[in-house]
Amino acid sequence: MTCRRGAESFPGYRVVFTLVRTILCSLAGSRGLIVGGQGVLHTLGFDDLFVGITIIAFGTSMPELATSLVSAYREGAALSVENVIGSNIYNILAVIGLVAVLVPIRVSVSTKTIELPLLVVFTVGALVLLAARERVSRVEGAALLSGYIGFIYVLALSRGI
Repeated sequence: MTCRRGAESFPGYRVVFTLVRTILCSLAGSRGLIVGGQGVLHTLGFDDLFVGITIIAFGTSMPELATSLVSAYREGAALSVENVIGSNIYNILAVIGLVAVLVPIRVSVSTKTIELPLLVVFTVGALVLLAARERVSRVEGAALLSGYIGFIYVLALSRGI
């Protein structure tokens, strides 16, 4: 088995080895980020919900970020958007669903009154951006990133941090 990319041809075992190595490195890096970030934020007085919504969310999203960046640079920008959408659908439905089947989940008042409404607002905003044109500009990307930074700020304020 061989894999062809442009004029280059790679043996199948090399492709599989590279994939496995990349996954393992990504998992190790994400785990290190989560453990280190969690320790720092707990030391600074941040609660578990804040840590989960920031550091743990970022750490578990690192593989998606890497995939999306590589896809965008290789002119596969559609794959980067599909990767994020698919991951979010999976996380909301499968991860929450599976955990709730195993152990009932308590939803905090803060989640109901702050995080979920903001999730809906940001999702609708992103949907409008993505549906309007075939391309998300740098300015629009900066607006999305600013929205996330604003979300973290609101979250910190709501917790008196």
